[in-house]
Amino acid sequence: MKKIFISFLLISFFAAADAQNATLQQYTGKYKFPDGSVVTEIEVTLDSSGVLTSNSTAGTSVLEKAGTDTFSVVSFQGTAVFKRDANKKITGVVIDAMGYHLEGIKDNAEAMALQQFTGKYKFPDGSVVTEITVTIEDGVLTSNSTAGTSVLEKISADTFSVVSFQGTAVFKRDANHKVTGVVVDAMGYHLEGTKDNASTSFLFTKPDALKIKANQFAVR
Repeated sequence: MKKIFISFLLISFFAAADAQNATLQQYTGKYKFPDGSVVTEIEVTLDSSGVLTSNSTAGTSVLEKAGTDTFSVVSFQGTAVFKRDANKKITGVVIDAMGYHLEGIKDNAEAMALQQFTGKYKFPDGSVVTEITVTIEDGVLTSNSTAGTSVLEKISADTFSVVSFQGTAVFKRDANHKVTGVVVDAMGYHLEGTKDNASTSFLFTKPDALKIKANQFAVR
């Protein structure tokens, strides 16, 4: 009971920060600009402390939220306004800074790559959670289970940070490079799960759902 109570307190503590990070995560990715532009590509990233940053050959700048989809480009005294389609998905950005006007399109290659991780993962009976569902929502990979939800932030090719639970999720592949399972280490638990391929085709029909819902690991 004591461990369950401590787990609940930790969950409450990180909930607000996780929600904020999930909102900002949708802006991350690469944006392409026309040939001949002062910069032809910008990469927007979100660090573990919740700071959104733009990186390009022109330099780096923190992006400070100024409106719903509007950010101040701090280092270049400008603004970045993100554009959405009819489904509210981020599709591009308009930047006005240092006398330049740039209109870029979001490169969805990374988002599509995340889809291979979506699906249901089964864990042995008696585990703290017996199933996790990984989905993509607003371009963010998220994992959901009976224990809770967490954004999954990419660390390397198949390794993700389970943000809400200060842990990691490492996806496993077979000889054909297909994702077949996941190993989760979080909140003192070590879980090894197998991907349930019966659900994969259904989840892959939602290309705009890029959020891995990582479970909240309640403690025994």
